[in-house]
Amino acid sequence: MEAFRLPGTPMAMSSVAGRWSNRVYRLEATAGAHVVKKLLGPWQEPRFQERLAEAWQFEPTALAAGVAMPVPVARPGDG
Repeated sequence: MEAFRLPGTPMAMSSVAGRWSNRVYRLEATAGAHVVKKLLGPWQEPRFQERLAEAWQFEPTALAAGVAMPVPVARPGDG
């Protein structure tokens, strides 16, 4: 939470449904809840880099269009 400058103090984290390329967790904090997505790194999978680039373009576009979703938080240092 500190690295991403998220407010509050962590209280609990629980696993939620993920996909083949990631794990997803719900992080409960004193200032609210956050979704944590951990990429598992299937870099050898054909087209994974292409799919990842598509997702990174799609998510902010969907958010800007008004789709209800958690606001993505850029990785510190390089976004």
